[in-house]
Amino acid sequence: MDTVPPKPTSPRSGGRIPLSPRAAVQLAILFGLCAGYLDLFLMLFRKLWWVDGWILRIGRDFPWTVPAAHAALLLIPGLMIAVACRLRPGLISFRAGAWLLATLAVWAALSRFPLYAAGAGLLAAGLGIGTAAALLATVIPAWRAARVDPVIALRIE
Repeated sequence: MDTVPPKPTSPRSGGRIPLSPRAAVQLAILFGLCAGYLDLFLMLFRKLWWVDGWILRIGRDFPWTVPAAHAALLLIPGLMIAVACRLRPGLISFRAGAWLLATLAVWAALSRFPLYAAGAGLLAAGLGIGTAAALLATVIPAWRAARVDPVIALRIE
């Protein structure tokens, strides 16, 4: 029974794919919108099914202003990561940047629930690890199939 030795891995095949500044900003907006809609769902869940006396005043612009506010707030750390990636290319990997932004997004959405801040932070960090791994597992093979350089991360034509 012959076994084939494993092929040596290149630095770009693993989790050490550098994050581009454009990808950092796009990930911040993406995670901000997702966190906003998660927050919107949690607010409506709390009003309709959990607490009877909780007052929530809903305006007609409520469904889009909550996600827009989350995206705008998450854009601040996204721009800071983009500046760091611009000044020192390769300093932050795609996985680390996605983990940090996903953790901040989930933590912002969980802030409405009556959880301790440390517990919500640990839960957000755990969900951020899974989100970053899932994003890395789906985006990088798509880049390779399209023969796109991963440094041009999430480029929208």
